[in-house]
Formats: sequence, C-alpha cells, structure tokens
Amino acid sequence: MKITLIQPPHTTRRPKDLEIGHERSRPLALFYMAASLEKAGHEVELIDFRRGSYSDRDIASRLRDNKSAIFGITTLTDMRFEAINITRIIRNLHP
Repeated sequence: MKITLIQPPHTTRRPKDLEIGHERSRPLALFYMAASLEKAGHEVELIDFRRGSYSDRDIASRLRDNKSAIFGITTLTDMRFEAINITRIIRNLHP
C-alpha cells in the first residue's frame, strides 16, 4: 500500500531564535514512522512542505497525481491551520 506522510508548511511568525533550528530540522518522527511502514512492506513518500515556500496551488500541484491510499499529516498546535488546509486540498483532489 502506498502511504504519504506530510509535514505542513509553517506560516506562523516565530521568534528569530526558533526559526533557525526549525527551518533546518527534519521531521524526525515522520522518518521513524516511514521506516517502520517500509519495514512492514508499504511504499512510503515523505513530503516536507517546511522546506521552501508553497502556495495552495503549489501544494495541490504536488499532491494531484499522488496515488496514495493513506495520507498522514503531522502538526503542532501553531501549525494546525496549515494542516487543516492540506487536509482540505487532499479531500478536494482525492474525494
């Protein structure tokens, strides 16, 4: 089964000291989850939308041809609106 794991973009303003580490960090929890799923025989794609600048159109374009059976979206409280937005985009593209 194909599964896509998504790290939403972070559009909320953050203090400068948090931006540096945040932008350079990788979604470690998603990497652990992907490794476990791959070990179980699943095909996994990981998308980190924090790296770069993505509009809704860019996100939709990136997900349009994705044939995953399952989409997983991680989030933190201050990224919840971006996660909800990606959920809406996925539902519109893959009803």
